[in-house]
Amino acid sequence: MKNFLWHLLLILCSTTFAQTTTFNKRIDTGYPFLNITEVLPTDSCYYATGVITHETDSIFSVGHLFLKLSLEGEILWHKKLGTPQKSYESWGSGLFSTDESSFVTMGITKDSIPKIALIKYNGNGDTIFTKEYINPFYPEESFISAAQNVSPYKNDEISLISGIDADPDGGNSEIYWLRLNAAGEIINSFIYAAPEHNTPESQTIDENGNITIGAFSHNIGQVNQNFTCQAQILQIDSLGNQKWLYKTPANQLFSSARSLLPTPDGSLIVGTGKGVETAINSSSGRVDWNPCFFKLNADRQMEWTRGFRGEFPWTNFSMVKIVEATDQSGYLGISWTAETESIGELRKGTWLMKASPQGDSLWVRYFTLFDEEPLAPEPMDLKATPDGGYIVCGAIDPPDDGGVHPLRYGWLLKLDEHGCLVPGCHLPNSTAPEPGTPPQLALFPNPARDFINFELRGARPAPDGVFRILDVQGQLLQTIPAQEALGTVVVPVHDWAAGAYVVQYLEGGQLRATEQFLKVE
Repeated sequence: MKNFLWHLLLILCSTTFAQTTTFNKRIDTGYPFLNITEVLPTDSCYYATGVITHETDSIFSVGHLFLKLSLEGEILWHKKLGTPQKSYESWGSGLFSTDESSFVTMGITKDSIPKIALIKYNGNGDTIFTKEYINPFYPEESFISAAQNVSPYKNDEISLISGIDADPDGGNSEIYWLRLNAAGEIINSFIYAAPEHNTPESQTIDENGNITIGAFSHNIGQVNQNFTCQAQILQIDSLGNQKWLYKTPANQLFSSARSLLPTPDGSLIVGTGKGVETAINSSSGRVDWNPCFFKLNADRQMEWTRGFRGEFPWTNFSMVKIVEATDQSGYLGISWTAETESIGELRKGTWLMKASPQGDSLWVRYFTLFDEEPLAPEPMDLKATPDGGYIVCGAIDPPDDGGVHPLRYGWLLKLDEHGCLVPGCHLPNSTAPEPGTPPQLALFPNPARDFINFELRGARPAPDGVFRILDVQGQLLQTIPAQEALGTVVVPVHDWAAGAYVVQYLEGGQLRATEQFLKVE
């Protein structure tokens, strides 16, 4: 048996090493709770930021984590910022490197009051400095929103945006912009206020130093029905003077302009959500979202819109992040999706979608996780990588097991240039199988440590199709109805014993395809 496993390992490793680097990893730093909220790819490694909970003298508090990971997604080091008396958290607020090989990010810090925090690290993850900025309306109002972004500006300066509240009685939010020097000192500032909520989430800076801010204008929380939700794009100059303001049509529901991509013709590609108002009861409702791209041309006209519809919309299914395709063939976005309700619970997955430069839908990649809590995995960032692929970061919830596992793990998903985790997902036998072609199973990675990821190829799943996973003794470990497993099926195996396992696909109780994989520690 040992010789068989060793022979299998050699064959599988030789196959894996010949493939493009992709991976699907849970990230465990030893803290009870970890969200990886931002990732920064480089030629040699990944840097990332996250939010953690940590314990000191039996007191739980929230901290900020800065990580360095290898190109294979292995942790090289991580550094914590925060104490029980002073918390830090950064929810995808931006991360960039400077000319002197340092790194800048931002977030919220709280001691007696919340404050905007600018954080600068050196290349070893040590904190060079933190700068704090209070709400300019303090002490009447101290609220700071987690909707924030920091970006590099000209001449080593920094552009920072955050949501604040100016009215202690009204409860609506405003856009607060700060232009900072390299030491974090304020050069200019600007506040955009309106009767409705206005929360900033993204920014892009042009060659003239103009700052274009993506935001969300809405009356959610101010009314219970008949909502107004608009993606809002605002441009200011280097002194904070407003140049123009664009809002999506008021008679349609659009989510925040969460990502902005400038194009060579002066347009903007916007990652957002297209909404529908859903009644909760006779006197209240909510807005549910599907992910959406739109193009705002240089004349600030909406040139096209491309939405992607899942099985049904939900409250947090708008676009999370978008990037330009690494071959300039279109735009990719990442979001949550609901895969099915037939199993009696809301099971969410992650999907990656691609639109052409003209706004046509090109493809969708689904990643459906089984045997974990139904609200995971949660994507929080998407970036293009120097090797032509893409990386997603976020979080995964383990099962509720009475404390055996942490409350939440970080998550990294590395994809190739086609958006594939399992190599070859873009080929015709996966995307458009010929009728009558026998089904095949494609497994990756092999050997597996955290997850076994697999796809059915060569045929569409039959209505009664079933995936099964067994150990080498033939004991059935898991059964997954194929109709509930769109795209790439992701099964956690990190707690399984090392050894050989089998994935099967059956139709009408008859075995149609089988593949073996090895689980390693």
